[in-house]
Amino acid sequence: MAIKTLTAATLAAMISLPLASSDAQQGAWIHGEGFRSCAEYLNALKGPHGSAQTMTGTDGTKYWSEGTQYIAWIEGYISGFNEFFASDPVRGLHQVQIDGPAIDAFVRQYCQAHPESKVVEAVGFLLKSQEGQ
Repeated sequence: MAIKTLTAATLAAMISLPLASSDAQQGAWIHGEGFRSCAEYLNALKGPHGSAQTMTGTDGTKYWSEGTQYIAWIEGYISGFNEFFASDPVRGLHQVQIDGPAIDAFVRQYCQAHPESKVVEAVGFLLKSQEGQ
């Protein structure tokens, strides 16, 4: 139960506060690909929308592509958002239910228009676009 409370508190901070910047201004701490720029996201993508790409090393170990890591981060962020609001009597009724290719298409379009923005900002606009659906 303590882990769920900590996760919910952390997610609430990520959603409700402005993003932290590299010069440590006040805001939510975004870990991983979400804090990288939209330009970096677009440069990492290869293949069709929402496709996972792996490569296998000489030792048989599978490695995810950089683009796939972004998609996994985005889907995890959306899942965390849904989990956080699942018990909310209003927002819980409107879970964000969008598939990987549609998520990727939305974020790509946003990032093409706003290459200096952070990936988490693009996902925030995606979440807002899904409100009430």
